[in-house]
Amino acid sequence: MIYKVTIEETVSDEFEIEADSEEEDFEKASKEYDEGKIVLEPGKLISKQISITDEKGNPLIDWVEF
Repeated sequence: MIYKVTIEETVSDEFEIEADSEEEDFEKASKEYDEGKIVLEPGKLISKQISITDEKGNPLIDWVEF
């Protein structure tokens, strides 16, 4: 039988951005992330979870942290 395994990770990192306001900081950070200037790699692993479905997409194991 074929199983589909999905793994999800949450990573975190801190970056310093110079801005005149929180709004500008948010806009700059979002833009730099979208442009690939801010990369969370390797970053700090916060959580990881796994789910498994059968080949038809029926859930066998719902999301479980591991």
